[in-house]
Amino acid sequence: MHTRTESVHLRAGELYMVARGTEHKVIANDLAQVLLIESKSFKHTGVTESDITQNTFEYLPVNNIATSST
Repeated sequence: MHTRTESVHLRAGELYMVARGTEHKVIANDLAQVLLIESKSFKHTGVTESDITQNTFEYLPVNNIATSST
């Protein structure tokens, strides 16, 4: 993951939180699974509309959310 000021290498199971307003670019050398947690109103390409801009996203159904068994 790259920002304008740093590059971060993540390994399996690691987490990195990007501060609000920070430009960033996620890349992977190999196949990767990524979990993004963002508000519904978030525009993933900011104010820029381009061929990668998406307006519909896949969401996890509520019944797939892990809950405590205790």
